Amino acid sequence: MHRRSVFFVAALASAAASFGAEQVALAQDAPDSAAAAIRGLERAAGGPVTVRRSATTGTAAFVTTQHGRAIQLATPPGTTAAERAKAFVAAHGGLFGLRDVSEAEIVHVEGPDAVGMEHVRMRQRQQGVPVTGGELFVHLRGGELVAANAKTLPPQNVNPVPSVAAATVVERVQATLGKDIDLTGATFSAPRLELFNRGLLEGRASPTYLVWFVEATNSERREFIWIDAQSGAVLLHFNQMPEALTRQIYDAMSTDTLPGTLARSEGDPATGDAEVDKAYAYSGDTYNYFFTEHGRDSLDNAGGKMIATVHSCPVSCGCPCFNAYWNGTQTRFGDGWVIDDVLAHEWTHGVVAFSAGLIYFVEPGALNESYADIFGETIDLGNGAGLDTPAVRWWIGEDLPENPYYLPSGFRYMMDPPRAPQWPLLTGGPGKLSDPQLVCDVSFDSGGVHYNSGIGNHAYALMVDGGTYNGFTITGIGLTKAGKIEYRALTQYLGVASNFQDNYDAVRQACTDLIGTAGITAADCSEVQKALDAVEMGYPWPCYCGNGVLNAGEQCDDGNRIDRDGCSSRCLIEPSYKCYQGKDLKNPEFAKTLADTTDQLTTEQVKVKKVRFVCLPVDAGGGTPPDSAGHLTCYQVKAAKLSPKPQVEVTTQFQTSRFELKKPQLLCAPSTLAILP
Repeated sequence: MHRRSVFFVAALASAAASFGAEQVALAQDAPDSAAAAIRGLERAAGGPVTVRRSATTGTAAFVTTQHGRAIQLATPPGTTAAERAKAFVAAHGGLFGLRDVSEAEIVHVEGPDAVGMEHVRMRQRQQGVPVTGGELFVHLRGGELVAANAKTLPPQNVNPVPSVAAATVVERVQATLGKDIDLTGATFSAPRLELFNRGLLEGRASPTYLVWFVEATNSERREFIWIDAQSGAVLLHFNQMPEALTRQIYDAMSTDTLPGTLARSEGDPATGDAEVDKAYAYSGDTYNYFFTEHGRDSLDNAGGKMIATVHSCPVSCGCPCFNAYWNGTQTRFGDGWVIDDVLAHEWTHGVVAFSAGLIYFVEPGALNESYADIFGETIDLGNGAGLDTPAVRWWIGEDLPENPYYLPSGFRYMMDPPRAPQWPLLTGGPGKLSDPQLVCDVSFDSGGVHYNSGIGNHAYALMVDGGTYNGFTITGIGLTKAGKIEYRALTQYLGVASNFQDNYDAVRQACTDLIGTAGITAADCSEVQKALDAVEMGYPWPCYCGNGVLNAGEQCDDGNRIDRDGCSSRCLIEPSYKCYQGKDLKNPEFAKTLADTTDQLTTEQVKVKKVRFVCLPVDAGGGTPPDSAGHLTCYQVKAAKLSPKPQVEVTTQFQTSRFELKKPQLLCAPSTLAILP
């Protein structure tokens, strides 16, 4: 939950093509051996199996059986879960792009759990090098496989020998990124080689590189950085620090110091400092919820200390700081931000870090934020503290003090995400995948993690309370059942690069696993699926043109399932859309919006290049002029140039008065748009 400055920069994806490394795109068509592998699974299961394959890699993303069958493993009695998982890879690993068992490194084994299942987590390797985000999860019951889910690459032909020496990596990072982000006092992890395919993190086709990965950590950041091991170019970086029972509460005394001065430890009496004592109490509420409901012993499930700092004033936030953070080790809170749902939200980031490990970027980052909201609000609704009236049910941050950035009722509304305007876009998040509030720009908010989390939030609120939405009527199953299902999905089925479709599979399978426990029934699982379907959790990510498949009604692959977005099934600008040129717009002090007029172009034939934004002083839906504050309607577009060959252009609408755009761009918008001088 972090308040960020608004800096819009070019997307990194298209820039990667110029780095000169070997570029091996993901396979768009599954190999012929996939069908044979599925037949092998069906023979082992004695009937049909359900296999969801990645649209970009062709490898299996989720495998489960039908009608209660399980896949039999050819292992003798007494073999360990790790040995059984390896046997599954040996027999069926080709479906996941694994050539042999050496490409699946076991990193964690858990169980048997309360329903008798064991879970084995593996990291994908190729040529001995770990694949960034490449994972396989095998879920077992005795000598049978119940399900398997994965995020893997098919075999890649990348030189595993780096040209850039490990000893030069930190110096290169400091020289390249030091001028853009604050690395003051940062400590750097030892560089490690990885096979990096950005598309595996974003759900689209992308080249594969040998990279050096390094993490830079200071009080403000946990910057994850990948640099090309051949050219030294930075391919991707982002801050992994999410923003927003042995307890230790520290007092920073309105400084940036961490952890600060110890103010209260486990078993100590109240101090009289409201922030210290609330942090102590709400940390206990969080621990007790996860231990009582899910048997989890602290964040790491090993009794680890819960360290929180109050009265904190990070340099980047100011003082007082209107924010809260999890920095990978502890939580920290600005004055007034020690409230139950916010504190439980931040602690849940710790649970996520020690379980699924979801990266803080695009879809995995949105899921990270969503799970933090899900359990933060669940704890808020059950701990008997703070404001919990029906009017504020499902609001995050309803107990915050008055501040200039959020509504008095809070800053996210899980039951109706578009209703809660968040700073700085001053718009809510999407309630379903096809909503116009979906953020696609990867350079903003780590890919819209605080906005796009609304989709998972909405699904959970519908699961719990029920409702009618998007053509579905859901009967609520209550907090207890829904919480257990989501917890199992998070801790047993999700990995570092899991996306919305993976979460769709994970939640459904988690519910199936839990039938017969905690009162969960098959009928409950039907309601869970309806909630997921209502928010379109299982739909392909719509932000990229081209998803490797022809969706219904498409004559070419525009990668988009949303109607009336300017992109037709023929991959042309829809007839009702016209293109405009937005001239220089800037708002350096966020005090006054300066906007030039726009000119209509004589062609709709634009060629997609890089992600950009453009603002117009009108509303595309009704031609409303800007209000007294000078608000503009802003669109996320693709930087474009005239081309003799028609190409697709997609737009997304945003509402904001705090916006910066420095170069003229093209915008495609409905032809009814009235251009005002």
